Amino acid sequence: MYADYFNLRELPFSIAPNPKYLYMSAQHQEALAHLLFGLQQDGGFVVLTGEVGTGKTTICKRLFEQLPNDIEIAFILNPCLNEMDLIETICQEFKIKIAKDIKLKDLLDKLNNYLLVCHSKNKKPILLIDEAQNLSTELLEQLRLLTNLETNEKKLLQIILLGQTELAEKLNKKELRQFNQRITARYHLAELDESESRNYIIHRLSIAGCDKALFSKQATKKIFQESEGIPRLINLLCDRALLGCYTESRSTVTKKMVEKSSEEIKGKRQRKRTNGFFPFVLGMSSLILLTVFLFKSLPTFYETSSGIKDKKVKTELEILEKKDFSGHDKLGSAIRDLISVWGISFEDMETNSCILSEKIGLRCVNFLIDLDEIFKINRPFVVSLNQQFFTVARANRETFFLFAGDKEYQLSVSEFSQIFDGNIDLIWRMPPNYNGPISLHAKGPTVDWLSIQLALVNEETPPIDENVIFSEEMSKKVKRFQKLSGLSENGVVDALTWIHLNSYNSQSVPKLSY
Repeated sequence: MYADYFNLRELPFSIAPNPKYLYMSAQHQEALAHLLFGLQQDGGFVVLTGEVGTGKTTICKRLFEQLPNDIEIAFILNPCLNEMDLIETICQEFKIKIAKDIKLKDLLDKLNNYLLVCHSKNKKPILLIDEAQNLSTELLEQLRLLTNLETNEKKLLQIILLGQTELAEKLNKKELRQFNQRITARYHLAELDESESRNYIIHRLSIAGCDKALFSKQATKKIFQESEGIPRLINLLCDRALLGCYTESRSTVTKKMVEKSSEEIKGKRQRKRTNGFFPFVLGMSSLILLTVFLFKSLPTFYETSSGIKDKKVKTELEILEKKDFSGHDKLGSAIRDLISVWGISFEDMETNSCILSEKIGLRCVNFLIDLDEIFKINRPFVVSLNQQFFTVARANRETFFLFAGDKEYQLSVSEFSQIFDGNIDLIWRMPPNYNGPISLHAKGPTVDWLSIQLALVNEETPPIDENVIFSEEMSKKVKRFQKLSGLSENGVVDALTWIHLNSYNSQSVPKLSY
């Protein structure tokens, strides 16, 4: 309706997954790299999680565009099936002819024969299941058994699971521990930040043939606030706002038009979040955005306690009592706060959050470090102050911004340096199949992933070889990167080295300062 009015080739904000319109943010590029890496492995599972509308299905469509012609793909978009229906649907998607009233064993035999034929023709079958959080424990176990189909050389079936955050929680069940061992790559897609949301809108308009700005800066900012960075909601808001702009015969979408569109989409009352995020995250996001705005032009360094002339020495208790600080009694509660900064929330309140995080490729770690190293690592972290736990979400050269639950606090660098004992807990993104520091002559998915990351650091074409060996030459590359990052040049690929690699090659991790 409004496409001709704005001289667009087509409607740019359809919610249908279209790889042509995929905006490859840093985290989307990393997600695609994880999927490609996972498919290089023989068999097993590749898991991609994310909230509704973050682009999981579209990324997979882009993935399949890049795959060679020897790939056979089966899609299951509605996995709310029983065991018999699941196997029958898989056979149908692979175009395997089956008789009516066939038994489960016969179905499995036909599927196995089909996979063997594919292997003999050098074809690779891939099964993709969307909305995989709806799979029951029994069906997940059945899928694991399907990955047992193999020859003497390799597994015969690769399975990609797309699902919401609940999928990661489900995979944490004790009875699915064998399933977890079959996952060769996993990634969690978070929402877009404000800058990415703005570029997302520009990108989609450009693909549709737009050669001018159709949204004011205030309108774009409001779209981010109302959508919370979820691409599907951005599409709905932009589509409705452009329609409103058209009906008013205006040339530019205003903030008021976006507000009206949001009311029409969500209703007069603001929608209640249903994705499990903690209520305080909205308040925290406002604080973070304000902090970035106020301090984005400031250099990312800090004043140490020795450089701050504070003649009055204050004790930890005096500082916290004066500011009426109240933190968590338990570390686990603060870790949940920290996980929320990553845009993730778990409904399972009983299981250890660090255990749940590992199911989506994140790991908790404790460091004993000084203030200088905190700013080098540049990640939000949990700190204990007067036997209470707080999450430090943001910092600049003057102030640390902390929170515990829905309570927010500030400490000057001088105050923080006086009461900081050097212990922090933080979260970092693991490489595929990570089991610990890599030793010389090691090989496997983690080493393969390391070779890709080092190639990106050195602006080289990433290798596609599998079973790369961690050689002396690769160790030298690690040492060069460690020197570049101000780390100890020992060639050991430990958690600290991976954290800096993640920072170097991706912007999809939360930062302490920008």
